[in-house]
Amino acid sequence: MSVVDPKLAPRTNLPPELQELLAREAVFFMSRKRISDALSAARQGKAAKLFVKPLLSLFGAAPDPVPDSRPGRAGGPDSPPESVELLEAGLKKIEDTLPALSACVDRSMENFLREYDPEYVNGLAASRYIEDWRRLLDTFSARVGLATEGLYRLRAVLGALPGAVACGASEEGRQAI
Repeated sequence: MSVVDPKLAPRTNLPPELQELLAREAVFFMSRKRISDALSAARQGKAAKLFVKPLLSLFGAAPDPVPDSRPGRAGGPDSPPESVELLEAGLKKIEDTLPALSACVDRSMENFLREYDPEYVNGLAASRYIEDWRRLLDTFSARVGLATEGLYRLRAVLGALPGAVACGASEEGRQAI
């Protein structure tokens, strides 16, 4: 077996699944920025409406402002108050989803690097990536804990079943398996 310098090793392209995850993460970050910008503009517009009197109000009824007729335009100065709540709800949904998506991307990227990047594998073997080792060990211990917990549940289900009944015959047994 010949040893290849890691810098000269051929690089593989990212698998389509990882490319899609990275693209989704990028879209989420861009969407969060755009919604945040639209939300701040809508809030400023709403605040400006509360404190600014039209100049012509001194001489009688002011003409109605011309609404923005472009479809899908939320967050403008003439946007209804419910658009602020809608933008806040959308931003909250993105903020709630981003940590899980980022964790999935990180996990997939680490798996890819361990499988296809000899430089990264050599770095792991040489203990250059201590944080990655800690994360690997934490993930491993969490999964071992879940497996052990599942075995205890399965043991309890098996103990409660009559002797001639298969474990998969009961709903609890199927869930425990």
